Amino acid sequence: MTTTIKLPYLLSQRQLETIVPLTTLDNQTTEVEFDISGLRFITPVGVVLWICWIRFFEKIGVTWTIVGVDEQADIYRYLQRIDFFSTIGVETVESFVRRPSRRRFIPIENVGRASQANVNQLASRAAECISPDPIEGLEGDYPGYLNCLKFGISELVNNVSQHASGMGCIMAQYFPRFDSVTVAVADIGMGIRESFHMVRYEQEHEVSHLKSLQQALLPLMSSKKGTLGWGESVNQGVGLTLLAEIAEACGGEFCILSGDGMVHNRVGTQLDGMFFGTLVAYRFNRDRMHDFAAVLEVAKQNSGLDDSSGAVNKFFG
Repeated sequence: MTTTIKLPYLLSQRQLETIVPLTTLDNQTTEVEFDISGLRFITPVGVVLWICWIRFFEKIGVTWTIVGVDEQADIYRYLQRIDFFSTIGVETVESFVRRPSRRRFIPIENVGRASQANVNQLASRAAECISPDPIEGLEGDYPGYLNCLKFGISELVNNVSQHASGMGCIMAQYFPRFDSVTVAVADIGMGIRESFHMVRYEQEHEVSHLKSLQQALLPLMSSKKGTLGWGESVNQGVGLTLLAEIAEACGGEFCILSGDGMVHNRVGTQLDGMFFGTLVAYRFNRDRMHDFAAVLEVAKQNSGLDDSSGAVNKFFG
């Protein structure tokens, strides 16, 4: 049986609640058609989500196709430019000349255990690639903003490397109209709830995916393999907590999705469908980053972190 998934006009984090249930297949489905005839805009969240859908379907033996393609449409050329088609193994003929993507987006890049040793290099390269032009009147390349990007990308890529048990992908985009950057990472690994169970939070298999996400956002709580519990992880369990706090302090957004649970800007939602893996995305507004040290301090205070161990400041030199 073939199931058709019609992608919406805009595929972003704001459509997750409605689009995730559409990708929950019944046992009779053997093929999926992605109908993109109505798709006009897609954000990094939509991109990595779509790739993970495809990889999950391949993992469970469900074939897929993309229908409703208009090769003259802007969205089609955009998907080519960010290497979407090559990432999913589809060959296309490009009718444009590629130009450097600096200061606009980083094309899709795979991340996973194999890339763990190069996390810092990837984070630095990605941050510099999508760092917008310096603000008028300020000197340099706005290092506070770069540090924020490096920290966020490092944390998210490390999450995939250490708990995904599989391959993930990352993409980021700078939006000049809003002077903001969105970074999204997703994988089809075990998910947050199972990650907690693997590090001996024995009760986690009995709680909901949503509850596990809410726990993952608590300070000093880590779900990474090799940790022993509260406050004993490599990064002291502060990464996701601080990302959420920094995004809020800068007028941005933070979203985490795993299983049938989602937390978007502190609001938890129980979904009607399942995402088999984990997706984390954050958005920062640059005009709120004039004093990054102050933003970081607010985030630490709001998280109840005094940073006596130096676990936070080590990321920022």
